[in-house]
Amino acid sequence: MEIRQLKHFLAIAESGSFTRGAEKAHLSQPAISASIAKLEDELKKPLFIRNKKQATLTPEGKRLRKSAQVILNEYKQVKRSFSDNVSATTLNLSVASNFPVPKLSVILSDLTKQADDLSFSITDTSPDKMTTTLKKGAFDLAFTVTYAGEAPPLDCKVIHLEEECYGVAVPKGHSFAELNSIDLHDITREPFIEITKWEYRNTVIERLREQPIKLNVKHRTDQYARALSLVATGLGITIVPSGLSAEGVAFVPFSDSAMTRVLTVFITANAEALLGDSIDFKSIAME
Repeated sequence: MEIRQLKHFLAIAESGSFTRGAEKAHLSQPAISASIAKLEDELKKPLFIRNKKQATLTPEGKRLRKSAQVILNEYKQVKRSFSDNVSATTLNLSVASNFPVPKLSVILSDLTKQADDLSFSITDTSPDKMTTTLKKGAFDLAFTVTYAGEAPPLDCKVIHLEEECYGVAVPKGHSFAELNSIDLHDITREPFIEITKWEYRNTVIERLREQPIKLNVKHRTDQYARALSLVATGLGITIVPSGLSAEGVAFVPFSDSAMTRVLTVFITANAEALLGDSIDFKSIAME
């Protein structure tokens, strides 16, 4: 049994399939399949129940998963204790306040699994100040929102993670909550909670001006989380991208499919130099 085999095993166990496990381990599917087959042959027990789309752990596989995680953690600690030159790598992150926190957490978790002793220093940035921040380049990674046709503000690697549509956040139980989509004109009579710090060049604001449409603004706040909390209590509805949600709130997308934004990460040359080959940046793109 080898450390690399345990890494391959956990990659499949955590991703739920040999295909995704191979991608996570940066191997071809035949290579990772051969690695697991050798491990199963050595243990004389099947570790996965295989089908076309997923791989489910057998009882023996579940037992090994617990042990493998302990072994790999110990392995990392031993390597660290015997290395005189290894020191923690800290990345400075600039994160737009309108970037979904759950998605950011998933990405950062994946990065820490790829590189030992990786830590982050995170600075929240107002969406309307992110362009200035990007131009200054005072960060290693910047997580922000971009729009179709928008040129990068500086010379660094750009990865588009996911496209999100815009829609209306309404209280669960609201008549709109059962709709598959909604038109901007349909919300003009509803009490509206305005988020005053809108995203830079927001496509929704452009649509409101083009129509023109005047919303029935009853309340204002400068925070997305607070606006969604007010929606949940029934004080009104608001406009948000699909990635932002809260308990007690339903999201209904707009019928205008052109109203979208893209979650994007900017990676500086300094970040790539600090990390070397320890991280495959392509692997952080959202599935």
